Amino acid sequence: STGIKKMRELRPDWRVGLLSTVAMGDVIGLDVDFLALNAKSTSRAKVRNIQNRNKQVMVWTVNDAVSMSVMFGRGVDAIITDEPALAVSMLDQRKELNPAERLLMHLADVFDQPSMYKEQ
Repeated sequence: STGIKKMRELRPDWRVGLLSTVAMGDVIGLDVDFLALNAKSTSRAKVRNIQNRNKQVMVWTVNDAVSMSVMFGRGVDAIITDEPALAVSMLDQRKELNPAERLLMHLADVFDQPSMYKEQ
């Protein structure tokens, strides 16, 4: 928290965030604009809880289409990836989904069935 406070003092016009590698207690209460979380520990409920406190949620490192689709479905604001072209492609594909397809993707995530996301 001291580092965050110092950044705010030095660069008040910059957005300040925290990249978290492990669970560290109540990071949601920190004075940051965004949290960058490990995608493997990021649930839909966690994303909503953080966003309800007016913070953005970024996830890292998401490099495959299935994981990208899951994270976009959970409502993250951004992903950190080594595959930006794939991320753009996945966003474009999601825009083309009809309501039934979106529901199926949501249910696959809820019931932990990532195989439903895979392209046929």
